[in-house]
Amino acid sequence: MSAQDHFELLEQEIAPYYVGNRTRSTALLAWFMENVWREDPDVIEDAICDGGGDKGIDAILIDRDAKEIAILQSKHRQKSGVTQGDGDLKTFRGVAPYFVGPDGILTLLDSGPNEELVKLVHRLELQKLLTDEEDYSVRFVMVTNAPRDASAVDYLEAVDGEEPSLELWDRDNLVEVASRTQRPELLPGKYTLTPSSDVLVDELTDGVEMAMALVPAAELVRLPGIEDRTLFHLNVRLGLGRTRINKELGRTVEQSEEHSVFPAYHNGLTLLTDKLEVSDDGVELDGVSVVNGCQSLIALYSKRTSVTPDLKLVTKVVQLGDETGLATRSPTGRTTRIRSTSAISAPTTVSSGTFKPR
Repeated sequence: MSAQDHFELLEQEIAPYYVGNRTRSTALLAWFMENVWREDPDVIEDAICDGGGDKGIDAILIDRDAKEIAILQSKHRQKSGVTQGDGDLKTFRGVAPYFVGPDGILTLLDSGPNEELVKLVHRLELQKLLTDEEDYSVRFVMVTNAPRDASAVDYLEAVDGEEPSLELWDRDNLVEVASRTQRPELLPGKYTLTPSSDVLVDELTDGVEMAMALVPAAELVRLPGIEDRTLFHLNVRLGLGRTRINKELGRTVEQSEEHSVFPAYHNGLTLLTDKLEVSDDGVELDGVSVVNGCQSLIALYSKRTSVTPDLKLVTKVVQLGDETGLATRSPTGRTTRIRSTSAISAPTTVSSGTFKPR
């Protein structure tokens, strides 16, 4: 595809989001938050504060699992030939002092921002979250439908590793997502998981089957594509780094006495496959991708030498059939975010429903 084709593809993608009083930039940002970060539409509407006097802050999102505050800005270009330079990136990162502790938030409020931003700051309780006790990190994310130029590349390299982090989602990144979300791309090959429990299976619709079982972590960390992330191709929000969840999970893996109760407080994994078959050998998969619990599996892989046979995860495998849209749908039927942080959290109850052992 040419640069013009990529530009037009994104224009088509964001068109349904260009509603109400949204600008093209806001529509692009709303598309990004729903299709890249898989946020719920209601959350997106609450997060956006774009408008005059927004201090260059178009949206703020809180990930309470990762203890992370994301500050977002969007730049929409009207022509395909325009590139994204370093000027906007430098200006955007210039608001970082506003998010250094509660005093920074007070300075932001005293600077005369628009009413939407003021309400958002109060609603999210940013002063509280930026205290030492809460220990939230901040990341800056710019979204643009233009490709980055050499100056942008140089600037991003220059600030790499500095806090707060700065990342750029440009046209090339967004086009990859736009193409990816149109159909699942599974890691090809035949794989077999050997569960440590009975397998519960049910046919959801014609061709769409789901299986659920306890699977030893030692089985899961042997799946290919963890180290190079190709196993998580459908999950685009993997750049969370060493979050609080990853660190806590790592500590848990190192405590072997915790392994036997791990399934009681971990949300588990969700895998997609083209074809699912349950046999005496185990759960056989034709093609695979992990769409939920990605960060957990990465953390387990990094601590794989500490994994014991007692460490097991609730694992759900969904055979897609022709229902490729299942990759991005929530229980409500709406497209939603495929979370990349399957958290260590309160116990989760799994109802067997109409599942039957096989």
